[in-house]
Amino acid sequence: MTFKNIFPIFTNSILFKLYVGGRFINHKNGKNNIIFNTLFAGIAGGLAVLVVVIGVMNGFQNNYITRRVEVGSYHAVITHKKGISAYKKIVDDIYKNIPEIEAAVPHSDREVIILFKNRANSDKQPIKLRAIDTNELQKDSGFLKYCKIVRGDFNLDNDSILLGEELGWRQINYAKQGNLVYITPDVSIGSLKNEGLPFKVKGYFNTGSYDYDRYWVFIGLNAFHTLTGNKNVDSIGLKFKAKVNRKEVISRLKKSLPDDLVIRDASEINKGYFAALKLEKTMISFLFLIIFIMVCVNIYGALKLTILEKKESILILKAIGLQPSDIEIIFLLESILLAFGGTAVGLIIGVFVSLNILSIFAVIEYCINGLLYIALPAEVFNPVKLYDTSIYYQTDLLVKFYPHELATAVFALIIMTIVSALIPIFKASRIRPNEINRTVL
Repeated sequence: MTFKNIFPIFTNSILFKLYVGGRFINHKNGKNNIIFNTLFAGIAGGLAVLVVVIGVMNGFQNNYITRRVEVGSYHAVITHKKGISAYKKIVDDIYKNIPEIEAAVPHSDREVIILFKNRANSDKQPIKLRAIDTNELQKDSGFLKYCKIVRGDFNLDNDSILLGEELGWRQINYAKQGNLVYITPDVSIGSLKNEGLPFKVKGYFNTGSYDYDRYWVFIGLNAFHTLTGNKNVDSIGLKFKAKVNRKEVISRLKKSLPDDLVIRDASEINKGYFAALKLEKTMISFLFLIIFIMVCVNIYGALKLTILEKKESILILKAIGLQPSDIEIIFLLESILLAFGGTAVGLIIGVFVSLNILSIFAVIEYCINGLLYIALPAEVFNPVKLYDTSIYYQTDLLVKFYPHELATAVFALIIMTIVSALIPIFKASRIRPNEINRTVL
């Protein structure tokens, strides 16, 4: 028998099994089987929720990681246990020998106390002070992108200070541009008793990260040397140009720099922070895995009910000559249709909701607030906010998808759906024509 003869037979066999599977899905009146619809909705809904959660979580995490690296920790940092004295020479050598470096910024960090004084009272707060070389900072495009100057500028004089917007403007209205604040060199008991040195408020910055905007201030390196009496810097922050092999560049840096200098990249500096974010995503994925397992258990039970419901039809098919393998293929095709159709619809819905989530929130808020406005007195009515920017401290709800994560979720759900259907399918194929009046399972 040639291929031309076999192919039509094979095609007709598959079409027949698809037809029978379709008849099993539909009732006699042509309406879809409620069991099939419920399973389809469960798969699609579960995957859609997972896609939305992962997309929003990735957006939040990517936003915070990016701002943390670009503003706070740099791509890599050069340090010395006693501080770096010849930092200017090291910076010049880096620019000369490593063209992949975009910016090398000497800086020092201290925990200090800031004092705001006015006629009524004085307010002391512990903050993070970063002394920075503002000339080198102008080369750092990532920092300038995420650290916006909302008032004033970054040209810090010997007695100038730049405050986070949350710290200087919203939390303490007194600290207006041009006013004086007082900074201590550390947070020791002696510093608590002293005012510290006066600094003129040069302006305010906003990074979109509450930790920086509420607890950070910037001063120039010269002012830091005057404040602490220390002529060294703690470290040199490095920013790489786009699309470079950072590990290879760091390896070359280690060979070119003195042995007593230590280089750490962002993953080492933020190791604990990144591990916490990874654990958060792992736990969320684990919770959804449990949900998917429950969906698969429902698929198993629902398919058993379907086989019981279609027992007479299965026996008739066997009576006209279908083999057990044919019955298995019919129900397997049905489970494959359920798996692929449900995941496709769930993926589309999940991506659509994620990309339009703020608009969806706005519509829901409008409907809820409209009903509450009608039902409640005006003095009691308080508008509902599903996404409050004052809490989450970012105006946009960022969404980010990684193809490998979506592919893993879809593939896992398809496999789990098909596997959960195999046992009922196997039992259905073993039904004998003489068991017409017996219970199947």
